Amino acid sequence: MRMDFRALFVLIALFISDKTKALPTIDIVDAYTSTKLSKNFFLLLEKKGTESSAEAIAKRDFPLVKQTATFFIEDSISLWIKFNIRNKTELPTLFLTIRYFNISNIELYKISSNEVKKIGIAGNQVKGSRNETEYSLNLFLPSEQTEEYLLHIKTTHPLTLPLFIESAFIKEHNAIFQNWAVGIYVGIMMAIFLYNLFLYISTKDKEYLIYTSYVFSWCLAQLGISGFGYKYIWPNYPVINEYAVVITSALAFINAVLFSVSFLHLKKNKKFKYAYISLLLMVGLSVCSIVCNILQKNALAYNILSFVSFVIAILLLFPAAILIKKQKSALFYFIAWSFFLSSLIILTLRNISVIPYNNFSVYASYVGSALEMILLSLALANKINILKQEKETILLSQNIILEKQVKERTTDLENALTDLKDTQVQLVESEKMASLGVLTAGVAHEINNPINFVSANIKPLTLNINDLVTLIEHYELIHTTPAEDMPKLLAEIDALKQQLDIPLVTEEIQIMLQTIKEGASRTAEIVEGLRNFSRLDESDFKNANVHEGIDSTLMLLRSTIPPQIKIIKQYNAVDGKIDCFPGQLNQVFMNIINNAIQAIKAKEQLEDESITIQTMRDEKYFHIRIADTGIGMSEEVKSKVFDPFFTTKKVGEGTGLGLSIVHKIIEKHDGKINVTSTIGKGTTFAIQLAIQPKSMHS
Repeated sequence: MRMDFRALFVLIALFISDKTKALPTIDIVDAYTSTKLSKNFFLLLEKKGTESSAEAIAKRDFPLVKQTATFFIEDSISLWIKFNIRNKTELPTLFLTIRYFNISNIELYKISSNEVKKIGIAGNQVKGSRNETEYSLNLFLPSEQTEEYLLHIKTTHPLTLPLFIESAFIKEHNAIFQNWAVGIYVGIMMAIFLYNLFLYISTKDKEYLIYTSYVFSWCLAQLGISGFGYKYIWPNYPVINEYAVVITSALAFINAVLFSVSFLHLKKNKKFKYAYISLLLMVGLSVCSIVCNILQKNALAYNILSFVSFVIAILLLFPAAILIKKQKSALFYFIAWSFFLSSLIILTLRNISVIPYNNFSVYASYVGSALEMILLSLALANKINILKQEKETILLSQNIILEKQVKERTTDLENALTDLKDTQVQLVESEKMASLGVLTAGVAHEINNPINFVSANIKPLTLNINDLVTLIEHYELIHTTPAEDMPKLLAEIDALKQQLDIPLVTEEIQIMLQTIKEGASRTAEIVEGLRNFSRLDESDFKNANVHEGIDSTLMLLRSTIPPQIKIIKQYNAVDGKIDCFPGQLNQVFMNIINNAIQAIKAKEQLEDESITIQTMRDEKYFHIRIADTGIGMSEEVKSKVFDPFFTTKKVGEGTGLGLSIVHKIIEKHDGKINVTSTIGKGTTFAIQLAIQPKSMHS
């Protein structure tokens, strides 16, 4: 590593200015604990306006002092730290860990044999530096050696210096613990955020929206302070670290005020007039802190935020304490802000070294804010429940009166409506049973033929297999027959083979198996057609092929179609896929085609009859045209054909709901159906279906 003459100049200046003070040596004896540099290092704070840190030390413009409470807050901070370390462990090296994220630039120098070497660099503004939530620098200090070090720190954020000497094991252990702690904290905050966001979507209560904004901004502020935001959210944009803490913290305080004003009704309550005005002032100061941060007046920005945080916490405690007697939710609110204020006090006492820098003081803010958010969520839920109960009580009393009046005036109407609904249900079920009867008859007829294929071949196939088994049994005797009787046994086997005519038996088995296979295949086709028609596993709205539905309907109706009726399908290579309810469309095809068959059968004499099915497609619609050569309809019948309960069939043969149901299904698919008919020549149903029905996609 090259010689750094600037650091060497600093070293000479330090030796000159420190003639009367001996720098203590820190002995590291335990590899499994962290040793804090407390009162064991010299700290030199640079003044503003100097060209370099080396020149400032050489000019001796300020003394080299021992620092105990290492907390600084200025627009720009630059300082040097000198310390001696002796490695009395068996470890090959030790690490200097700075458990604080908001440091722009860190440089570590090692002084050995009057030579200064830069051995480490880090910071959240260092180009190419890893995104860390705390900084660990290798001291390159072998066992049983003593070295002197210089640490140069530059930052534009408030600075606290929790410096520790520790092993790689302790460093990794602390990193894992920190990841778990912050991960659990973020998990709790996100659970609260999503839960209350869901409640806002459900209730449209603005307090839930303000609260979710507060939770989100405060969680983001904690991630910015801890460094996890830079590590996971904006890792490629270190410049964001200059503004993230101030802006997110200010937004959190603003959201806290907005939520509290709404929750405690401070604006409407005259008792809290001055508290309300003071809180609005805190909102203004929070905005000022953001402006100061943007203008690089960071010391002022952080001082404003510190002031705002304490004032808000204290201001909000008094109204909550007064309202505890009136509403239970205020108790949750009071306790929540007490936790928040306690975490602020612990953080401040830690920074001025009143309490030690340990896991309790580090994670107190996480625990405090998590408890605060949980209790505020409970307070909000309690308040909403109380308001809901009050509204329900008022509505209940009004509903009781209204229901009594309505019940007295509409008893007869309800009875009539009940009878009408029962009749309607029975008629719809009757229509379904009629369709089911047609379906059952078609399936029974279609499946009978392939089943006969199978049953007719079972007996001869069994006889042929028995012959082969007999021959195999004779072959098995070869293993137990003496050699002298073997010619006789082989002669018997040859005679049996000629008697059974094995080639013929084999050929017959192949033919019968092929016949059974064809029957099974035909049965599978029928079952598949039945499944396509019923769509029991496809009842949802989906993209389906209309042609498959028409084909499966024709297959099931095949047994009811006389041989004089020819089915003509003209699909013209049209893509049949549209968004629809496939099962419902199959019901449409079943009713129309079945009516066409019955209309043709009603003719006195059947000649060259036909049912023609044509399909076409444009950009928006799929067109289906079903034409028959039946008896046709008069204009009067045609005008009523889609009316519920209208039928030209005899009593007991139909419910009159078939085409009415067809009309509703097509309307449901944003479609249209038109009918043209001529007496004695036939009827044509023209169906237009939307390829992507808007009513289903909205």
